[in-house]
Order: sequence, then structure tokens, then C-alpha cells
Amino acid sequence: MNPLGAPVACLMLAAGGVFVAVGCSVDKNRPVLARVTGKVSFNNKPLSKAQVYFFPEKTGIRTALGETDDEGRYTLWTYELGDGAPVGKHRVTINLRGAPERIPLHASAKAEGKGEAYYEQATMEGKPLIPPKYFNAMTSGLTAEVLVGKTNTCDFGLTGNVPK
Repeated sequence: MNPLGAPVACLMLAAGGVFVAVGCSVDKNRPVLARVTGKVSFNNKPLSKAQVYFFPEKTGIRTALGETDDEGRYTLWTYELGDGAPVGKHRVTINLRGAPERIPLHASAKAEGKGEAYYEQATMEGKPLIPPKYFNAMTSGLTAEVLVGKTNTCDFGLTGNVPK
């Protein structure tokens, strides 16, 4: 493993017609995954560009994630695009925010001579485009169970009012 935790790329060497794998690391402790697709709507309309996260109830297992397309459809991945989510029960969050916004430059920063470069760097999260309760696994109320050996379909119909 390299310092960033990503597997080291395999180096294939040809020696007299025999291939040797050097530095390959396969995580034999990876959980069993199953394909997960679904659709997300908000107040009965497809939800586009939302992030969908499946948090396994079993600790120590990587979260699966996906992003909805223009029709609200998503496919989850855990290690590689489209590989699915760990088998088992999950708490689910869905997140959708507007573009990051600039934080108004405070008068004290202006007095210190911090100009536009500082202003351009200072941003905050965009405003929620769905109720924020869906952003947190403890408050979303969304759950799913991923079953082995099948393509799981997990649709979510969100409702509520967006905060002003």
C-alpha cells in the first residue's frame, strides 16, 4: 500500500515467457457487494445531481455512494464505478445543495488589507435544495437492505419544504 492508502499498481514482468506480479495487493477483507440502483424523487419530481450514500450498519465497512442523473436514477459504487454496495442493512442519506456561496468580507478583513484574493477563497456551503434532515444518517429516516446475488432496486421518495 502506498502512503495514501490506495493499492499499489501491479507491475507485470515478462521473464522467459513467465509473467510475475510484483507489488500487487488485493484486499481479501473486502465485503461481499451487490449491485444497487434506484430512483430518487423530491415532492414527486425526479431529483437531479443529488449524492446518495449507503452507510453499512456493520462498522468498519466502506460507504457506498452514487449520484442521480437528470431523471433521478443512480447506481452505487464502493470500490469501483458500478460495483454496488456491501451486502447488509444500511442507513441512507441524500444530499443536494446549491453552488457554494461567498462569505461577505468582514470589515476587519478589509481593514487588514485583505482584498479580492481573500474574498474569492472564502466560501461556505451552498443552500440546501432539499430538507437538511436527509443529509444525516441519524435523521433521514431512510434505510435499505442490500441482498446478495441480485440487483437491488432502492427508490426513495423525499418530501418536505426547503429551508429559506
